[in-house]
Amino acid sequence: MSDNATTPRRRAARTRRGRSPVAPPTLYQLPPDTLACLCELIAKHNPYTTGRVEDMDIHLHPPAPDDPDNDNCSRVEWQQDGGYPGDWSFKGQPQKINKVLRIKYRAAVRQKDQYGNQDPRKPTLYWMTAYLLIGFEDGTG
Repeated sequence: MSDNATTPRRRAARTRRGRSPVAPPTLYQLPPDTLACLCELIAKHNPYTTGRVEDMDIHLHPPAPDDPDNDNCSRVEWQQDGGYPGDWSFKGQPQKINKVLRIKYRAAVRQKDQYGNQDPRKPTLYWMTAYLLIGFEDGTG
């Protein structure tokens, strides 16, 4: 074939009796509230805050001037450790952890109430730096 030749047109897909044509694969997307629920779960169990999402703030690097997509995920300040097995003890049982993410964040510190809990009605006294560790159990990649 020469360079200016055209490829023949494909025939339209025919459906078989009782079957519909196969849809092209699509990218999986989480239900809209899934990540919000994960953020709420993490914030709710954070021992350094009042349990509200707004009391946690992920550290971000400045935007990269050469990043045309303005990828905000690449701006998150994090570290990775892995490639060898480690053990975490969870409820007294050893867990094999092969990869760990350490994500830097800051947490609002407020005046405590009579029970020793931070009072969400009080103003933020200061922000402290902390880290969230995420361990991937039995993962090798």
